[in-house]
Amino acid sequence: MNEELKQILVDLGTWWESETDTFRDLVSRLVASLPGGEELADAIGLEEPLLGWKEAELLGRLLVAVQEASDVKAVANVILSGAWPER
Repeated sequence: MNEELKQILVDLGTWWESETDTFRDLVSRLVASLPGGEELADAIGLEEPLLGWKEAELLGRLLVAVQEASDVKAVANVILSGAWPER
């Protein structure tokens, strides 16, 4: 386990019990949906992996880039309209 992952798990563990079931379920399902998450997927009843590494990378970058409510609204508008920006 690399140090960055270890620190994230320490931080997550600090908050885990005080988080809502919804948050814990979201994190568990996301991790179980990744390649290598089969044991967790079986334990929580997730049928099949849903994400590949590219999808996980895109999701991670999106979550880091979103900094405030207006960013969330911008992402939602793009998804709803299908008008994806170009480079």
